[in-house]
Amino acid sequence: MSQGRDQRIERLRAGYDAVPPGGPAAARTANALGRQLAVRFFEAGAPQDRDVAITLLDEALLAPHDDATVTHAALGMLLFFRAMPIPLGADPDGSAAIALGMALMTGALNQPERLAGNGRWGTCGGSSRTSRRTPLCAATPRR
Repeated sequence: MSQGRDQRIERLRAGYDAVPPGGPAAARTANALGRQLAVRFFEAGAPQDRDVAITLLDEALLAPHDDATVTHAALGMLLFFRAMPIPLGADPDGSAAIALGMALMTGALNQPERLAGNGRWGTCGGSSRTSRRTPLCAATPRR
């Protein structure tokens, strides 16, 4: 994990906490912080980073911005990795792919934690689209 990335995340988190919810500045800050957390998730694999990034990138899409396609793609990848039991990193012997295939065939993926976000609204007790002050899950940044 990069110390520089951790410092950027902390600065962005402070900026996110400082802007009022619901406006374009909040959406821009949520986008920047969400992307940094997404990168850290793909580097280190911390589920909390993934879940907070999902919430923030959802919020970022509330306001139009020039690179919404990248935000949608990042959000899709994060949701995919929440739903699928694929470890990050290489799979030299194919064991992760085989485990995924078995999980798909046996229905083992039908677990509540894997289905979180399936309906996208009301997940974990709230929605970032209605109020950032109502936490989506325990990992949501605090105001």
